[in-house]
Amino acid sequence: MAPTRRELGRVAARRAAVLGVGRVAGQRAEALLDAEPAAVLVSLGFAGGLDPSLRPGDLVVAGAYRRPDGETVGDAGPAAQASAVLEGGGSAVSAGVVLTVDEPMLTPDSKRRARAGSDGLVVDMEGFWVAAAAEARGVPHIGLHCVLDEAGFALPAFVAAIAADPPRRQWAQALRALRSGGARDVAALALRARTAARVLRESAGVVLGAVDAGAGGAGAANVEPCSPTA
Repeated sequence: MAPTRRELGRVAARRAAVLGVGRVAGQRAEALLDAEPAAVLVSLGFAGGLDPSLRPGDLVVAGAYRRPDGETVGDAGPAAQASAVLEGGGSAVSAGVVLTVDEPMLTPDSKRRARAGSDGLVVDMEGFWVAAAAEARGVPHIGLHCVLDEAGFALPAFVAAIAADPPRRQWAQALRALRSGGARDVAALALRARTAARVLRESAGVVLGAVDAGAGGAGAANVEPCSPTA
């Protein structure tokens, strides 16, 4: 599968990279694409549900990324093709707008307000910046997101601390939560994350295989924003 009306040249072999959370993910995507130009950029990430119909483990393909001020990036063409490939393989997929925010939405009320003020299906913290990096370089981008916390689910407060820390320090925050009596919350999130990660791996395999076939073996960059949630 190759995006329509785009010529895909020969590129470096497929590469995976963890980009992190927030704007830094966009900066790392820029560095990745500048170092190893890609035919297509496929990014994977967890997301918080804004649409009440979405459940944990549901897959969303980003048709566009929107900031709270309305600024938007994204190409609906690659998203539509990715959705068709996934649906053709038997996966249930939703396609639509991903709202990218600066801080985690921990409560059902915050998600309800975000849903009322936008057309976002889910919310994350890095998708806009990754998509903007690809768009600025003329690289088609496909964003795959799996719901970690549904609209009515309240996230524990330590998620905000984890999201604010560099990846190497996030384990320390999780350990701190365990020591302070949050073992049940940590275990519940870990279970959700395991399910979401499996869905993303399987979906990425299908999409990347189709990209490779459509690009004549040119390959694609496969990146993992690795957000704990939004």
